Amino acid sequence: MTRFLAPALAFALGLAALPALAQQPGPMTDAEYCEALVTTYNRFLGQSSARSQFPDVTAGNAIADCQKGNAAAGIPVLERKLRNAGFSLPVRETYPTRN
Repeated sequence: MTRFLAPALAFALGLAALPALAQQPGPMTDAEYCEALVTTYNRFLGQSSARSQFPDVTAGNAIADCQKGNAAAGIPVLERKLRNAGFSLPVRETYPTRN
């Protein structure tokens, strides 16, 4: 009986892993990437801008563009702001895994 249990268990575990493989993320859409830039900007630079008497209006407009769905306008501004402040940009592409 135990000689059948190991293959059955291995098969069941293999089936359990299938949804995870099917749900591997692909490349981010522009909207998703824009949102990732907004999150990164707010986490690291937004707090200092919020405490300042002179908030960064350019970044604020870019964030608003992303939130309105205008990623083409928001992405380059937020990328530049993050790079100029010495931060790495969020990873946009995913890399295939070996099977």
